[in-house]
Amino acid sequence: MAPRVADAAKTCRRRLEVAPTAVEAAAALILVRIGLWTMPFAMLSRVVERICARRRQGADGGADRIGRIVVAVSRRLPLRTTCLVEAIAARAMLRRRGIDSTLRFGVRSGTVGGRAIDAHAWLECGGRVVVGEIDDGRGYAALEPTAREDAT
Repeated sequence: MAPRVADAAKTCRRRLEVAPTAVEAAAALILVRIGLWTMPFAMLSRVVERICARRRQGADGGADRIGRIVVAVSRRLPLRTTCLVEAIAARAMLRRRGIDSTLRFGVRSGTVGGRAIDAHAWLECGGRVVVGEIDDGRGYAALEPTAREDAT
């Protein structure tokens, strides 16, 4: 009986630790979705870039943990989120924690869902994909940032 109680206590403790981050993820996803509806992408990108680190790096878990939480919360929200919304929201959350990440865009050709071209956004941190992992094995050709984006 004691192992069951200990397991239940661990589960409760883990859920309580995740809850504030999940609430933050829900807020970030909703705000990014609204931001993409109401302002140009460049303006929204500048807003995210201005987010200051409020916590030390790693104080609230790593980039992989943030990515998993963002994806899990986005699946449960009543509004539709896309890979772009998830990637921008995760980027904002990581910036708050002082963790650097790179937003990537890619395209692939071929008929996917009835479209001749398919686009995808993902977030990389430390050379790993944190949000926007591609499951089907068909790779996207990553688009390189323009000189103007590199300067900002």
